[in-house]
Amino acid sequence: MITSSATGTATKAWEFVKNYYNTSAFHPKNAVVINARSFSRLPDAQKKALTYAASTAETRGWAMSRVRQLEANEMLTKNGMTIHEPDAGMQAAFGKVGSQILDEWLKKSGAEGQALIKSYRGK
Repeated sequence: MITSSATGTATKAWEFVKNYYNTSAFHPKNAVVINARSFSRLPDAQKKALTYAASTAETRGWAMSRVRQLEANEMLTKNGMTIHEPDAGMQAAFGKVGSQILDEWLKKSGAEGQALIKSYRGK
């Protein structure tokens, strides 16, 4: 089972597993998106206001996510689960699998996928 601690509490994971590895693979969050062309057509004052609101919401959302994770981890522990931090070997294995999945996806996605990942990574 791979899940967030939040979902682990919702599913009562302690009823069928005793160990949880805190990989930070999942964080409860939401997203708001806007069409780039529509955004570019807004007056500068509205772009600024929208960007400010988005930045404020992002900061608040990440803070809420961290609190939710801490609360869920506490509930898992209270229900008899042991929470572990992944060691270097586990992190390396996750990195290897992640690279493999990305490579396979990039082969299917072509130039558009390459550009997306390049933009995402800021390179």
